[in-house]
Order: sequence, then C-alpha cells, then structure tokens
Amino acid sequence: MAAGDEGTRLYRSVRWGRLLEMFILDTRQYRSDNSLPDGPRKSMLGAAQRRWLLQSVPASTATWKIVVSSVTLSVPTGRPERDGWSNANILGLAPESGTGFATERDAILREFRLQGVRNLVVVAADVHHAEIIRHQPHRDWEFHELIAGPLSAPWGRPRPLDDRLRPHSLFARGGLFNFGEITIEPDQLTVRFLDEAGAVLFTHTMSPG
Repeated sequence: MAAGDEGTRLYRSVRWGRLLEMFILDTRQYRSDNSLPDGPRKSMLGAAQRRWLLQSVPASTATWKIVVSSVTLSVPTGRPERDGWSNANILGLAPESGTGFATERDAILREFRLQGVRNLVVVAADVHHAEIIRHQPHRDWEFHELIAGPLSAPWGRPRPLDDRLRPHSLFARGGLFNFGEITIEPDQLTVRFLDEAGAVLFTHTMSPG
C-alpha cells in the first residue's frame, strides 16, 4: 500500500529487486506522549503501523531488510523525557522505570527473531555523529544499526549505547560533518562513512546469512 492511500500515511516499503527492501517508519505521527512511562501500552508506531511492520519485514523475500527510523534504537536522547526508543541513562544502563519506548522496541525485535528475520539493518538518525553498531539482544540473533550525519547541523559525539541491546560499536566518530553510503551487491552489503570532502572515514562489509 502506498503512502497516499491513507491521506496522511507516511510509513511505507520500497523494493529494489531481489536484494533489498526498505521499510520507512513514521516515528512521530502516531506516538504516545513522550512523558508517559514506558510499558506495553506506550507506542512509538501506533497499532496499525506496528502491525504492518511485524507482518511486512518477516514476509519480505529480499536478501537485505533495511528499516529506516528517524530516531535511534540504542542512543538515549531527550531530556528530561526520552524521545527515542531507548530508556538508557548516560551510562547506557536501563533504569527500572523510564519514559522511552524500549518495551515496544524490544517486543518488535523479539518477534523478528522468532520469525527468523535475517540480514536486518536499521538506518537511524536524530544524533549528530557517525556510528555502526552490531547489536546482539539474543545470543542466537543479531542485527546492525547505522547512524550518519550531520551535513548541516551542529556536531554531536558518540555516547554510551543501550546495554539492553548488547551493542558492540564497530566505529564511532563525532566532531565533523559526515554522511553514509550503502552499496549492495549479490554477495555483500558495504557501508562507508565519508567526511564533507568525500574522504572515506571507515568501511564495513557484511555478508548475508
């Protein structure tokens, strides 16, 4: 279903052949109030969009499934209330109570694992530094999160990641303008981070499987 089929709907998927399907989220229009305590009734996506995501990603036959989120899964943002997925504090540790959307995030990731989703990559924004993270929230399942930018906003810096996702930062760099580039070939996905002049800062290659 296209975005225009429901008036104000923005979330959608785009397919490029057999190698890639992108799932572009709307993390603003349907979300619960940021100040509410996190829990099973709090939602970043709203019921319809979450249902669409949980059906569409596992059903995709593309090699790579890229989910685009305007807020990061693992970098805590927002004060005093969290306005991203994570509830973590400045040390990356999750408190007993929080105001993020981690309950919904973790439920979505758990369902992806149970449905056997492989080759999942999340492209995220809202923080002003470059980073590539391998998350392994379950011992038998992992995915990557890619963050790039800014090109025309104040510089940010890497910070502790949400420990609940068991993250491993493969590259993190702040204090400069940057952008990311993803290339997909039959046997690999390659992500490159570049500075404003186009010089390569870091390259990482992933194989499907």
